Amino acid sequence: MRIEYLPLGKNILNQKEVFFVSCAPHVTPWLKQELTACNFPPFEENYTGLFIKATFQDVILLNYKLLSASRILWLIDKFKSSDQKQLYKKLNNIRWSDYFSEKKYITVTSQTNHPSINNSMFLNQLCKDAIVDYYQKNFNIRPDSGPLRSEVVIHIHWQHDQVWVYLDTSGEQLNKHGYRQNPFKAPVQENLAAAIIYATGWDRKSSFINPMCGSGTFAIEAALMAGNSSPLLDRVNFGYMHLFNYDKKIQRQIKSRLEDEKDFTSMPAIIATDNNGYAIKATRENSNRAGVEHYIDMEKCDFKETKIPDDPGVVLVNPPYGERLGEKEDLGALYTSIGDFFKQKCKGKTGFIFTGDLALAKKVGLRTAARIPFFNGTIECRLLKYDLY
Repeated sequence: MRIEYLPLGKNILNQKEVFFVSCAPHVTPWLKQELTACNFPPFEENYTGLFIKATFQDVILLNYKLLSASRILWLIDKFKSSDQKQLYKKLNNIRWSDYFSEKKYITVTSQTNHPSINNSMFLNQLCKDAIVDYYQKNFNIRPDSGPLRSEVVIHIHWQHDQVWVYLDTSGEQLNKHGYRQNPFKAPVQENLAAAIIYATGWDRKSSFINPMCGSGTFAIEAALMAGNSSPLLDRVNFGYMHLFNYDKKIQRQIKSRLEDEKDFTSMPAIIATDNNGYAIKATRENSNRAGVEHYIDMEKCDFKETKIPDDPGVVLVNPPYGERLGEKEDLGALYTSIGDFFKQKCKGKTGFIFTGDLALAKKVGLRTAARIPFFNGTIECRLLKYDLY
């Protein structure tokens, strides 16, 4: 028996729903701080994200505004399932036509520890079949599907016998802030850089100094924060745009409001230096795309020659950490030089080193005030804090 085509549409635009805001491991404290500052305090959290209550309209805002998040997932169903057959049946019973049209291209992603699944691709296919079979049964049409994440993205999380079903309102991940077309070597992801800056406790008013700046990610994220600028305002596609709840007029109003909230009138000193001219070129190009080129003082020089303002502020260094023994021996002298630079030129500042090698960090020769854990991809790292007197 065919069901009626009754999309939820705008009826829940201002209705509170549950959303899961995902992030990289160890980023949850800083994402929580960011969400709370936006007046969306989480009510539950786990290792890779936080649950909030918000309206669909709020989530349009948060997709633009959050700097440390990876995705914003809308929880549309939660149920128990002991096996694949039961999972298929319950997914097939969801009224998918309440959320998106049969004409939409769909992508299914999944995560599971269920013993019956040893290949996530198989689970993606099982879930996709349940969804497209729903449309075939009720509307005699099978939506196109594939891996592109270009329109509707559905995420299934199957943990033991519990299943969470999400619609991904972000589509492509939020960690790419859109400005970094010239990455230069192996840069830190933009949302991780933002979380690291939050972890420094920088007040956005005092100086922010980033020797060894690479492609400029830290300096650019600092400038965006200080100018209250949302980096994704130029992004043309989000997952929420392909759901029935999407209202283009409201989205335009939100974008306009965020444009108006930018404020670069009282910017602190933000300094980015590197001894590689290509790094400075990458920083200049990337900061130009981010709209903050004029607010970053860029200079090609050895890190020890970086100009340090007199005010209190943050000095953040992300030195290389080699994988091979010879590299580590060479880098030991570099870390010792960073310690000397901190002691001799950065008195009154708070120094930070972001590194994936604590043995190298011992070469700095200074006592750490804090060791804050992060992951840079699969590499376990620490943000080391130094109070410089």
